[in-house]
Amino acid sequence: MLAVLFSTLMLAAADPTPASSTAEPAKPAKSELVCHNEKPTGGHFVERVCVTREEADKAEQAAQNTMTGLNRRPKAADKPAK
Repeated sequence: MLAVLFSTLMLAAADPTPASSTAEPAKPAKSELVCHNEKPTGGHFVERVCVTREEADKAEQAAQNTMTGLNRRPKAADKPAK
């Protein structure tokens, strides 16, 4: 389940805005790759996923923000009885 959450958050963290064609952004000299094994939900085979350190940090921050948002939601048990 964690692998699915991580994959979903990686997609959500992707910047949907296209890059400007008038100015090229500065590229880092060499990005560090971070690899880990993921087992898809319901699957039996593990696949190796590699992302840059920056992408991994963005995904981790997005996951943290999601969990914080879920924890702040009022729960059904917290609602007053009518």
